[in-house]
Amino acid sequence: MSHAVAAGQLELYYQIQVLASGTALGAEALIRWRHPEQGLLLPSQFIPIAEESDLITEVGRWVIETACAHLAVWQSHPRTRELTLSINVSPRQFRQRDFVDQVRALYVGMISVGRTCSNWN
Repeated sequence: MSHAVAAGQLELYYQIQVLASGTALGAEALIRWRHPEQGLLLPSQFIPIAEESDLITEVGRWVIETACAHLAVWQSHPRTRELTLSINVSPRQFRQRDFVDQVRALYVGMISVGRTCSNWN
C-alpha cells in the first residue's frame, strides 16, 4: 500500500449523478487500487489499512489532486463545464490542522497553471 500512490496504481472511476429528469448533475469520484498481483481492489479492501497506517492522508491528497484536475478538464468543455464532482474525504484528513490550507494551496496551484476548480472556493 505504501507504494501505490508513487507507483501510479491508484485510479479514480466516476459514477454519474443524475436528476430525476435524467439530466446529468455531476459525478462521484470512486477510488480503486490496481494491485500488481491482486488486480483491481475495492476501497473496502484497502482503505481500512490506509486509515490504520496513516497512509490515508497521502491517498486522500492524491484523490483531491486527481479529482480536481479532472474537474478542471470538464470545466474547459461547454458540455461538461456545469458538472459537479463529489469526493469522499477521510475523517482523519478533516482532523488535520492544515487540511483547509492544503486544499487552498491546491486551488491556488491550479489557478497558477491556468486551471480552476470553482467548487473549491
